[in-house]
Amino acid sequence: MLLTKSCNVTKVWDAATGMKQYTFEGHEAPVYSVCPHYKENIQFIFSTALDGKIKAWLYDNLGSRVDYDAPGRWCTTMAYSADGTRLFSCGTSKDGESSIVEWNESEGAVKRTYQGFRKRSLGVVQFDTTKNRYLAAGDDFSIKFWDMDNIQLLTTVDADGGLPASPRIRFNKEGSLLAVSANENGIKILANGEGIRLLRSLENSLYDASRTSEAMTKPTINPISVATSAALAERASSAAAIAGMNGDARNLGDIKPRISEESNDKSKIWKLTEINEPSHCRSLKLPENARVTK
Repeated sequence: MLLTKSCNVTKVWDAATGMKQYTFEGHEAPVYSVCPHYKENIQFIFSTALDGKIKAWLYDNLGSRVDYDAPGRWCTTMAYSADGTRLFSCGTSKDGESSIVEWNESEGAVKRTYQGFRKRSLGVVQFDTTKNRYLAAGDDFSIKFWDMDNIQLLTTVDADGGLPASPRIRFNKEGSLLAVSANENGIKILANGEGIRLLRSLENSLYDASRTSEAMTKPTINPISVATSAALAERASSAAAIAGMNGDARNLGDIKPRISEESNDKSKIWKLTEINEPSHCRSLKLPENARVTK
């Protein structure tokens, strides 16, 4: 299934056949976001528009079943908790007033409003949920966290700086890693203890794969080293900042592989180091014009 937003309508496409299946009409302003969901054997879609209207649609072209007014009545996104039992929305008004709320679905009313946003957000705030327990949003050059059952702000993380006014964020499925947009086309990865273990397991699997490939091919010049140098020839080395959700800082040093022709020493390939000084950390910067080396 593919969802697209086109002016005031939402369209649903079959991803396998490419055929359009449904067109949902009814918004009086451009559609801003969509949130598909499955609950009690019923599939439906929430859509939000720039006039603050929230509508819910079944897959039957019979019109919207729900009509809510979002706080702020402008840019709003919606998300469920991981178990699909709790519905949240995050929005910013034209005046910069931002809010995260939990909804009572059966009544179409706001159940609770979370506190902790600055009075005037400098951009449209984005949010995400994780582990049926936490909410996170990018606001005021930082990432803010809430417990779903407590409206008071839980903690704030600035990821050692370098974030835009309203960074975009996204948890992985397990909730152990959080990707955060950074300045100058950068991305920072925040991790809890489980996330750091995941990164270490990836490091080991990449090392094992490189050793197996090297044993089979024995290239004169290592292709991974060539591709890396071609894509990043004129860039300074960088690192990804890793910060735990409990506030302690951990960091992944030298995140890109460094494979030497002369040595098979594991310590020189994807070296993982814990650094306690935030000043040693820099964000991982995506190449603007990466070259493809075959």
